[in-house]
Amino acid sequence: MNAKKRTFDRYNIPGASVVFKKANRLGLFSTSSKPMPLINITKSGICFVSEKRFKHGDCITVKINIPGEKSINLDVNVRWLKNNIPGEKFHVGAQIRPFGKGHNYNSLKSLERLRELDKKFEDYDA
Repeated sequence: MNAKKRTFDRYNIPGASVVFKKANRLGLFSTSSKPMPLINITKSGICFVSEKRFKHGDCITVKINIPGEKSINLDVNVRWLKNNIPGEKFHVGAQIRPFGKGHNYNSLKSLERLRELDKKFEDYDA
């Protein structure tokens, strides 16, 4: 049996970048990173390039900038990190935190934006 590991198909958004910041134990955020390339995205996760080394489980806030589109902000949890890019850069795989109402959730508007982006960029397979 050859089951797919991912629930949703990954897609690329040409020219998209990610700016991220991480909260410390006190809930204070570090300064934002410089824009880094977005590798791919799904409705449940993202992969992006980072100069910062994260740990599995780190909660970070990302702002995805898309040429000609409104940006989207998401809270994500780091799931994996690969150091396979020359120059001390990493591929970071992160799971998007749940959507809903309230402090601990990504906004329902963000979920709607992801659905719109999925339809718009579905032909840009990762």
